[in-house]
Amino acid sequence: MSNDISLKEKISFGIGAVGKDMGYWIMGAYLMVYFTDVVKLNPAYVGFLFLFARIFDAINDPIMGWIVDNTRSRFGKFRPWIFLGTLLNCAIVTLLFFDPTPYFGPMGVMIWCGIFYILWGVTYTIMDIPYWSMIPAFSSDSKVRDVMSVIPRTGAMIGGQFVLIFGLPIIAMLGKGMGGSEAQGFFRYTLFVVVCFIIFESICVANVREHVKTPLRNKIGFKDMLGLLGRNDQLVVIIVLTIIQQIAANLVFGTMVYYFKYAFCREDLYPYFMAAGAVSQFIAFIIFPTLTIKTSRKKVYLLSASLMVV
Repeated sequence: MSNDISLKEKISFGIGAVGKDMGYWIMGAYLMVYFTDVVKLNPAYVGFLFLFARIFDAINDPIMGWIVDNTRSRFGKFRPWIFLGTLLNCAIVTLLFFDPTPYFGPMGVMIWCGIFYILWGVTYTIMDIPYWSMIPAFSSDSKVRDVMSVIPRTGAMIGGQFVLIFGLPIIAMLGKGMGGSEAQGFFRYTLFVVVCFIIFESICVANVREHVKTPLRNKIGFKDMLGLLGRNDQLVVIIVLTIIQQIAANLVFGTMVYYFKYAFCREDLYPYFMAAGAVSQFIAFIIFPTLTIKTSRKKVYLLSASLMVV
């Protein structure tokens, strides 16, 4: 059992986070405005769909965790699911940003978008849960695990902020800038993100390893897993808070484009706004360890949640 993690593994694990958050934030920032302004879906339907999907994710995530925990293969528990989930998710993302309006009527478009958005949540979970669950498998040393947890968060910030800051200008360039439509701009940008997603996750899967092997134990049944979940009140609280946070984050990032486009009438300023957010996020990322040492994680969480509301 070795606690030595090579630089190649660390970089590869971080690259995986860059790719997966590029894939996440093209959905979180642009899918809502794509649905309403390009596909012309009813905003009420889009709002219901997004809410239902987040609630469904609360059920889907523990199930995927149970599946990963009971996986045994020569490639380990995590890497097969990371790779499979990436391929499936990229296929779904591509279909979501493929304009179905020339091929279906209004009801058909609603069904198309609804089915594939729910499937997006399922397939992203297939990749995301094992990715983050892999951190304890790198080492039995808590200090090494702390380092390994910082690396993907840095990568996630880089990937997500790239999509948020440069997304709209690139979409405009690939669409109307090339004599095409707005829908074509979204689709071409999606293809670029999907290619990056697959390449980065492939690098991650090819170069990381499980250094700590989880000892074999009796498999926990699905009903037992639900029972354990129901008896763990603290875990239930965390799940509820996560659902609320995810709904809020999707609302904020999904509607921010509308604000700059329709209320502020300066869509060109959106990238600068997101760049300012990236700088503040980087500062918070740096000072977070100091704040938790001087106060507590609970106080930092409550303070940050209050600041978000303000």
